[in-house]
Amino acid sequence: MSKVLFIGAYDIGARVPLVRALRSRGIEVQLAGIGATPASGEIVTHAIGSGNVKRDAAKLPAMIRSLRTSTGAQLVHAWDSLPGALAMQAARGDSATPYTRTITGTGQSFSTAGGMGFALRSSYGAAQRAVARAGAFTVFQNTDDHRLFLGKRWIEPSKALVIPGSGVDLATFDTARRGDRGAEMRELYGVGDRWLVVLASRLLKAKGIDEFATAARLCDGRLGRQAVFLVVGPEEPNSRRGTTVTPFRGTEVELIYGGNCPDMPGLLAGADAMALPSAYREGIPRVLLEAAAAEVPIVASDMPGCRDVVTDGVTGLLVPARAAQPLAGAIARLATDPIAAKQFAAAARDRVESAMTLDIVADQYAELFHRLISASSRRPAVASAASASALTPAPAPLKESLR
Repeated sequence: MSKVLFIGAYDIGARVPLVRALRSRGIEVQLAGIGATPASGEIVTHAIGSGNVKRDAAKLPAMIRSLRTSTGAQLVHAWDSLPGALAMQAARGDSATPYTRTITGTGQSFSTAGGMGFALRSSYGAAQRAVARAGAFTVFQNTDDHRLFLGKRWIEPSKALVIPGSGVDLATFDTARRGDRGAEMRELYGVGDRWLVVLASRLLKAKGIDEFATAARLCDGRLGRQAVFLVVGPEEPNSRRGTTVTPFRGTEVELIYGGNCPDMPGLLAGADAMALPSAYREGIPRVLLEAAAAEVPIVASDMPGCRDVVTDGVTGLLVPARAAQPLAGAIARLATDPIAAKQFAAAARDRVESAMTLDIVADQYAELFHRLISASSRRPAVASAASASALTPAPAPLKESLR
């Protein structure tokens, strides 16, 4: 069985479903997270560093190489921009082993306007061009990011491909829909028989939380029915990036913040619509894959990642980012035109079923990992120090928060 080490942030545990799927395809994966909680058992999770990236940045590449050696991994794969940059620096001293990464969106670097946005994009591009040279391969989760990197010549076409998202297990959502979990979640949040639209996200300004709250107020009196606008997800500790939800109750509409959702498949089984008005360049948002799997009609912003799931007027509705009025109009359309909403939801399910299930994504990663490990085993060993000296020095890691 091939051995692979996944490198990520504190939330590396989100990759567990993919890890289990890869195991059945002949790949044994261990997880390692910067600031993660160590765990043993079915899936081994290692903690790398203290979680303070600024303090540990200079030491993390060596820590990654050491962990790669101790686990006997034949390939290292990193998730997210910052862990990916650190892993590519580790690759410079470990030339016999392929190091790969997944770009899970470009975040706020390409969503920030003005001089700050220009500076972020310039530094991001320089860093990506440098780290790509050290890596064996880069996977993109959406077509827009793949096109961006190729167009900017940040990566060689032969060392990149698109694997759409992290995959979704359709059976999980089918099971939830067949039981009583939808009704239980509606009862938990006090929805009753009202029409329910959900936004599931960390409370980040860039995720469109404020626009969703404004849209709730704009929809009041326009729906011809009672409705609940429900926000679920953890609070954001960074006050500069985060926001809050102020509850609201009008004549038709109630806006609620429900905190962390204990059963997302169950909530989607009871939801009438899903909204994600993100201004963030997503990889492919997991909540959109989950909503499509549950056949919940979607309104999303016209942004990279969202567009891979939602084609406007076909698999859902797209609206401009940071614009509450069009968002309110799209939500109102789903609420007042149930036939169209049902058609969108069925088409979105078909799209995910044909290209974005967990099994499809696992097959693509397994094929890539097996191919690179096989090629590496046939390649003559090269002294790490000599290989490392031939490369230009890496820049400082990408200045992007761990996601």
